[in-house]
Amino acid sequence: MESSISADPSHTNPTAFATLTANDKTANSAWNYGTRNWSARYDGAFGSNFLVDGAFTWSWNHFHEKPLFDITQIVDQTQIYLTGSVEHSMPRIWLSEPYDSQTKSLQGDVTKIFHLFGNQHALSAGYLAVPDLQ
Repeated sequence: MESSISADPSHTNPTAFATLTANDKTANSAWNYGTRNWSARYDGAFGSNFLVDGAFTWSWNHFHEKPLFDITQIVDQTQIYLTGSVEHSMPRIWLSEPYDSQTKSLQGDVTKIFHLFGNQHALSAGYLAVPDLQ
């Protein structure tokens, strides 16, 4: 029996990822993202001619963005010579969506080894189950 677990979680401090859209901190956001994986496997032999193996895998990926402010400050400088700068506050427009994904699989098979007509043969049967992705 063997098993393996790995993870790559990460996050950032609130910072300016969208530097071209604002010149103040209203466009700052923090990211939370990463991956977690787990796999387990069993290989066994019963006697000298019957083999069994099975495996389970699970993987989770995610990405979430949290804005520092829910309002973005916009300065309209298109008509600065006529009326001066005009400042507006508006709800933040999201350019990225939260992402969560999970995949799981379960696999198993058996192998029977036998001798026929002076030769060694193997008869195998197995199954792989991969549920719908989330």
